[in-house]
Amino acid sequence: MWSDRDPSQRRSGQGNVFIKNLDPSIDHKALHDTFVQFGKILSCKIATDENGKTKGYGFVHFESADSAKQAIAKVNNKKLRNAVVYVGQFVKRQDRMQ
Repeated sequence: MWSDRDPSQRRSGQGNVFIKNLDPSIDHKALHDTFVQFGKILSCKIATDENGKTKGYGFVHFESADSAKQAIAKVNNKKLRNAVVYVGQFVKRQDRMQ
């Protein structure tokens, strides 16, 4: 899957969305196709283990924060394939509550 390698956009956190509880049948393309309707996607990734099996969560980085907010509002707590997903703003590990 294509991704934008501009570090300033990635590090800003603007437009970065976290999705969890993904159905195992959802791949990178399905995730991209689900979220592209909300705006331009800079990167889209599903976390996998060393065997390539999904870990059930992923990330979508939009060009704009407005696109991310729209995606969160429309997809959070909705059913994608056979699972109800959580979609929220990505929070860096060091910024999360302990």
